Amino acid sequence: MKTAPQAHVRRRLLGAVAASVVAMLAFADARADAVKLSGAWIDDVAVQNVVDGQIVYLNNAGTEVNRPISSLQGLRLSTYPDLAVAQAAIDAGSDAAALESLGKVLTTARQPWLRHWTMRLMVGALDRLNKPAEAVDTTLTLLREKPQAGLIPDPLPIASLNTAPAAKRAELIKRLQQAIPSLDETGAAAVKKLVSAVAPPATETTEAPAPSGTRTGTSTPSSPPPSTGGRPTATPRGAEEASAVVLPHQFKGSTDEIVLLLQRGEFDAARAKVNEVLSKPTNELGMRLFQRGLAELNIADKSRSPDGYKDAGLSFMSVVVYFPNSSYVGPSLVEAAYIHHKLGDNETASKLLTKAALMIDDDQEPAYTKRIEAVRKMLAAPTETSAAEPNPPE
Repeated sequence: MKTAPQAHVRRRLLGAVAASVVAMLAFADARADAVKLSGAWIDDVAVQNVVDGQIVYLNNAGTEVNRPISSLQGLRLSTYPDLAVAQAAIDAGSDAAALESLGKVLTTARQPWLRHWTMRLMVGALDRLNKPAEAVDTTLTLLREKPQAGLIPDPLPIASLNTAPAAKRAELIKRLQQAIPSLDETGAAAVKKLVSAVAPPATETTEAPAPSGTRTGTSTPSSPPPSTGGRPTATPRGAEEASAVVLPHQFKGSTDEIVLLLQRGEFDAARAKVNEVLSKPTNELGMRLFQRGLAELNIADKSRSPDGYKDAGLSFMSVVVYFPNSSYVGPSLVEAAYIHHKLGDNETASKLLTKAALMIDDDQEPAYTKRIEAVRKMLAAPTETSAAEPNPPE
């Protein structure tokens, strides 16, 4: 027969075992988190915190790992299942569904860094859905909460500002400028950088934007102001010198209406159609901006209008700046190089062409490989002072 002390010891032992099991289960559950770094998901981790711009987590061996939050490409937390749903929707290109789940995370997130990460994802989704007003509002909310370094995207992902109607764009730019005094130094700098990429000069509120998101007469964020060395910019020579459009391999065999219009040389119709598409939510913003650039470039080649070249440059550089992982970045850099040449800035054209050559696969993009060589020859040729050179052939 068990004595009272023995029963007491057994109860204490049972309680200790139960506590250990609970602790083990809790630790196992905590390690159900996942982080995405360098394009790969790392599962079975336990995210601890974000401190001084570093995300801290325990790997499956229990070792503490620190990585810059700016390098984080995806996040799943077992305690916030809606975040995993949102991440899956983003990965699948379903930004509208992602926003719904992100809104749920935002209302329940206890950690400030998680709120800020969630808002960062929301800004990106809103921008891809071509909702610049909502993207601007969410961005300002994020910046006013003074997030840690690395949780503010650089540049701020609001490419949809460039596709907004002029009046709406001016209104949103004014809203951004008015918010600057209420932000800390980091937030103010981020907004100023964004505004400088899209804001027209005070005296040119209706003029078309120039490459890289600036306006005519301003410098681009990706390069110094074009220097013509005393040479005039492009002037008309005659529409017969404009070449056929060069299309990337992704468009081969495509039945997309805009691609077909570009193939037929109906560039005005292509520009009108792509602007119609961009006026609505789309998950293909990078491709559509590239298509618009192609239409605008070929229209400019016919008219030899410097402003027309700058419109095309803005579309191409928007792809480069806001969609750096897009397959259209290489072709966009080639076209941007050509445009800088047409505007008399061969130095920048050469730099852009060098970057493009590193990204263009000769076997996959033979047309663009030829186009790179053609533009190189143009850059090496003596510069004419009376007119622009013809578009390089395929």
